[in-house]
Amino acid sequence: MAAINTQPAEDTTMPQIRLAIPTDAIAPLCRRWQVCELALFGSGSWQRLHRHGPAGHLVGISAKNELAIIETEGRDCCGSPGVLARVPAIGGTLRAVREGVGYADWAHDGERLAMSQARGCEYTDGQRIAPRCGMLRVSPVNDDIASGHVADHFQPAVAAGLHGAVAVAFYDRRRTCPDDPSVISNDVGRSNFCIDVSVQPYKDKGALTGAAVMGSNIRASTYTWDPQQPGLLVKADGTTQDLQTLGGLGQIACASHNDPCRNSFIGDYFGLAISGTNIYTLSVSSHYASNVLADDHTPLYYQQQVLGTISRSSLGI
Repeated sequence: MAAINTQPAEDTTMPQIRLAIPTDAIAPLCRRWQVCELALFGSGSWQRLHRHGPAGHLVGISAKNELAIIETEGRDCCGSPGVLARVPAIGGTLRAVREGVGYADWAHDGERLAMSQARGCEYTDGQRIAPRCGMLRVSPVNDDIASGHVADHFQPAVAAGLHGAVAVAFYDRRRTCPDDPSVISNDVGRSNFCIDVSVQPYKDKGALTGAAVMGSNIRASTYTWDPQQPGLLVKADGTTQDLQTLGGLGQIACASHNDPCRNSFIGDYFGLAISGTNIYTLSVSSHYASNVLADDHTPLYYQQQVLGTISRSSLGI
């Protein structure tokens, strides 16, 4: 005799729940802080997410008001791979997309999802992003994702100025290491390694949708610099060797108490400000030779702070 399933069908529909929002209390707060748009988000449970079932972690909201959720037996978002699903923000049917996903983010088009999995990062349509990644973001300001030329972007800063000027600056590794005296010979031609500064300008005209993108990413640094200066060679097996020393010691900015250094440190002295006429970036670079000579009498390329200036009028903000 065939077994008969007496359990009710699983309910995968997210109910629409209306909550009493204290608008009388919220309105004065918005007026005080000049908030033009306020979104409230929360989490709840429905039959599929009962207390003995998987937890649901919200990882992204698309430009078309659709939620990306990861259901996982673990309680650690991004540390416990699970089932990536999507559902309209206003409620509706939960639609599973892919299993074994640790993190996800919406693409600019509001349709595709980028996923972080054990085998690497890719979009739901199969387009490859990178061989490995963690909490990936493909919806931020860097514009090389769409081109397929993907590199690291990190340490972002945001600033706002008069008349709706907004800018985001970040370290950018999309350019290959140049053939330059300030670049270690073994690093010349390497991709996703040497560093520039990029800036993305915006214009905030008070619209509910927020600041509008103005043009594309701008290279704000004149020279691409090598983060392994002064003089640290990283070998193929991961071990390191001092190429330059001073008083017998390696000179690279180091995040570990070892010589040769095991973990070089990229200076976190990064700033961004907007005046009435300019955008200013404050970053580090090892491109410029110091007046200090190493034990072999070659110049040491220390990380030094660089102040960059970009005219607002040239950007239309």
